[in-house]
Formats: sequence, structure tokens, C-alpha cells
Amino acid sequence: DKKLSHTFVNAHSDLARYIAGAPNSTMVATAGYDKVIKIWDTDDMKRFLDGEIEETAEPLEPLGVLEGHEGHVLSVSFSRSGDALVSTSEDLSVRVWSATFPYEQIQILMGHRGKLKNAVFSPCGRRLMSCGNDKTIRLWNRLTGCEEKIFEFEGEMWGIQFSSDGRQILGGGNAKRIVTRKVVSTLFEELIYEVWLEQD
Repeated sequence: DKKLSHTFVNAHSDLARYIAGAPNSTMVATAGYDKVIKIWDTDDMKRFLDGEIEETAEPLEPLGVLEGHEGHVLSVSFSRSGDALVSTSEDLSVRVWSATFPYEQIQILMGHRGKLKNAVFSPCGRRLMSCGNDKTIRLWNRLTGCEEKIFEFEGEMWGIQFSSDGRQILGGGNAKRIVTRKVVSTLFEELIYEVWLEQD
């Protein structure tokens, strides 16, 4: 769209690789090879597309600019509540950010030994899951910042997702198989992990 491309002509100084929308549809986050994440107000976008902002106007300003990654940002995802973002990068870090003012970095999670492909929040928001070229999926405790479990695979893992109730995780990559793991939670909120299904 001509108007949209005009609006975002200066959004990133290098390739903008990833875009994610907040669950409440009020914000969009973009991430790029310039190592920066930007958060945008969807109301501003809508007003521009509805003609309330002139096409000759200056490019829209982001709500927040998140800086800290030392490599290309490869993914970004909102929490279900929309108040936090998680990102991955070639710098081997998983980073958690505030998606509300003052839009700042909250955590840096290190442990992966290869380029990270993706990271997502659990439905409850208390845990994170990440995957990458080191052939692992890792579960993190958001409160402590510590790894709770590492799942190892024969190939790189590129995509991951929690089930809607947070009790199962799904992953896929270049190992030519889809894997799922069952997560069983006890009354004491301790986690037990077991192999649930693996399909060739």
C-alpha cells in the first residue's frame, strides 16, 4: 500500500525482518537488522489509512524504541497481557522488554549456544520458551530468569508454541519432524517434564 509504505519509510535503518501485534490490537512491534525494536500505536496507523493524517505528513513516530541487542533481531512476540515483549537475536540472547512506558529492558536470558530463532511467553506469562540453531528448546522462569528445562533434538529448532492451557509445547525445525512435549504442573508449581510424542 502506497500510504503505508510512505508512513514507514524510515521505520528501520536496515532490513525490518519481523512484525508482531499485541493481543489487544493497540500496538505493533517491528524488529530489524538494525538491532532495534520499535513499538507503534495502531490508532495512528488507522488514522493515516483513513485519511485523517495527510500523506505528505512526516513518518509516524514510534511509541518506544528498544535498544540493547548486539546482533540482528530475529523475532519479537508480545505477552498475552500485552504489557511485555520477548525478542531473540544473533547475539545469542533472549531479552524481555516492557511494552508500556518507559519501554525499557527488563531481563537478559543467556544460555543458547547458537543463533536464536524464536521465543514466546506461556499463556500465564510466568514462563518463556526459546529455540534456535543449537538444536534445543529451552524453558525459562520469568521471575528468576533461570532455565527450568532444556530439550535437545537432532536438528535446529525454528518454531515453537505453547498450547492454549500452557500444558504442552510444540516445536519444529530442520529435523524433518514435529515434536511435542507435555508439561505437568504440580500443586506446588514445580514442573515435571516428560517426552509425550515424537513423529517422523
